[in-house]
Amino acid sequence: MPARLAGICGLAAFVTFNIGWIVGGLAQPDAYSFANDTISDVGAVTADSSWIHNRIGSNLTGLLVVVLALGLWRALSPDVLGRLGAGAILVAGAGFLLDGFFQLDCRGIDTGCTNDSWHSHAHKVNSGFVIGVAAFAAPVILAFAFRRIPA
Repeated sequence: MPARLAGICGLAAFVTFNIGWIVGGLAQPDAYSFANDTISDVGAVTADSSWIHNRIGSNLTGLLVVVLALGLWRALSPDVLGRLGAGAILVAGAGFLLDGFFQLDCRGIDTGCTNDSWHSHAHKVNSGFVIGVAAFAAPVILAFAFRRIPA
């Protein structure tokens, strides 16, 4: 995989994530607030035009991040820290991809919202652990990996 393609996919992932969040948020009723409600609400089963967040902001973003991770794996091999960092990026990308399939049952603005289905629980675990831990650990690990590259 060419490094340039992986880099382009990494930049495109930033764009697709924000499109999914912003455009998906604008499709919600006036009661939805970007400041007070979670991004996950935009992709909930009861959300208006939830496909925008789920397909563009999650699934497509996840695929682009996976391609970035594969490019980093190839560029930073055989360094152990490079592979760990690329692996963390891969886990985060897979988490974004799955996030579009594991939807919340309802938004926070919906009356009587409970979010107690299996896919809501899977969404919470995926968002909190898989994406959260991997997405925050990857830059730290990669910083040390890039620092070890000569010249």
